[in-house]
Amino acid sequence: MSLIYSPFIMNALIGIVLGGVTAMIAGALSMLRNVHYLSAEVAHSALGGAAIGALIYSQIGYEPIIFIAATTFSIISSIITGYIVRERGGEAAGLAIGVALAISLSTYSIVIGMLKAELIIKVNSYLLSDILLITYSDLIGMTLISFIGLIVLIAFYKEMLYICFDVEGAEALGLKTKIYDYMAFALIGAAGAVLARAMGALLIYALAILPAASSIEISNSTSKIFIYTFTISLTSGITGLLISLTLNLPTSGTIAATATTIYILIKVARKII
Repeated sequence: MSLIYSPFIMNALIGIVLGGVTAMIAGALSMLRNVHYLSAEVAHSALGGAAIGALIYSQIGYEPIIFIAATTFSIISSIITGYIVRERGGEAAGLAIGVALAISLSTYSIVIGMLKAELIIKVNSYLLSDILLITYSDLIGMTLISFIGLIVLIAFYKEMLYICFDVEGAEALGLKTKIYDYMAFALIGAAGAVLARAMGALLIYALAILPAASSIEISNSTSKIFIYTFTISLTSGITGLLISLTLNLPTSGTIAATATTIYILIKVARKII
């Protein structure tokens, strides 16, 4: 029982809740906007930003700059993708994601060679993270991004749904679709950075895509997609954490496996029912 109240576990639980919020934002918006893999790929883009942030940190000694740079890089990558999708259509999403990913990973590969060993470890935590190692500083940044993202989503929920389903119709109604569309892509990018810090880019697909994909299978309205995505993400996180502590397994990997299992069970149940 005392283990539950340890700082590592408490930070992990807070991180799981924040991960659920950002998975709801990034995963559901990506699915509805028909750029399914964007939320996961922008998390990979965070690697390049984290590397640049670590390089700046080595000069100024301000550690939060790593998360700030990672988030900024993810948002820029997502907005670039949004621009290409708007200009060339949804079929160009794969190309856009590939371009943004190539820029980020090449940046990561170049900058990582300039860093000391302890900073390389900090950067690589965005590649393969352990949610038990989330720091108080990380939680502040993650909380800020999650709170802002949630407020923006609630404030412009109807406008973003219009854009996801019918851009031309939204324009006919007089909506400034470009602003809301880029706002949605920016939210996906910021949320992707939070998920990268919580889970690591290699496991990001489990929380960025699978809960939203599971929700679409069982939802009969768009509002429920967001609610179910958060619920499934939270359930996967808490269940995975408990299993990992009980069986002494890697926590992030167990959370990813739990989310995968839930998705498979829902798919099988849908086939049977």
